[in-house]
Amino acid sequence: MLIVVSPAKKLDMTPREDLEQSQPIFPEQAADLAQVAGALSQAQLQKLMGISEKLAQLNQLANLTDFVTDLNFMINKLTELTYRGSPGSDDTGPLADDTLVKGYLRSFKRMTTTPLPGFQDQTLYLSNFGVMTELDGSVSINETKFEEFFTANPDAFSAITNTRAVSDSNLVQAELSGSLWKTGTYEFDKSPVAAVAEVQTSSGAATASAHTVGFF
Repeated sequence: MLIVVSPAKKLDMTPREDLEQSQPIFPEQAADLAQVAGALSQAQLQKLMGISEKLAQLNQLANLTDFVTDLNFMINKLTELTYRGSPGSDDTGPLADDTLVKGYLRSFKRMTTTPLPGFQDQTLYLSNFGVMTELDGSVSINETKFEEFFTANPDAFSAITNTRAVSDSNLVQAELSGSLWKTGTYEFDKSPVAAVAEVQTSSGAATASAHTVGFF
């Protein structure tokens, strides 16, 4: 396993086919660390890693660029598979009549304008970060808009990359259990004699000793 301590911006990450891949020695510990790191905010990660705000922004832009690349691939592939065909030609896609796949395609195309609920008291969109749909249906990133919004709201990027439960008080710890909870902001009254209040969402639950909790 190769460990890159300080990668260069133009580091060649092309996979090496002539090298035999190996498995990590401590997969469980690595998974635990990934789970803990995934719950940290952008500011917390920046402080923990001791990197500058500019480098943190650059890393997140790279992550967003990878996401947009994958999103464009899925849109193009599903568009090809569900193509209705042109008159007089035998070029109909193999999934042209598949309503489920067409539904996925519509969801992908609406992703830039679909709200990301549950992040504190504001509704976020991918478009806030400069992600936009072009006239040809492809998705792109306006890097200037991304830099402006990220600089003003660095922790907001967590709504895209992390799964977290947050409360409206620094004195309160919010936690998640289960895996099928629904994102959003929930308000409730805590019992005056109970130390913990619980919100049930689908098959999961969130607990917090506060009256407002957000899942994202």
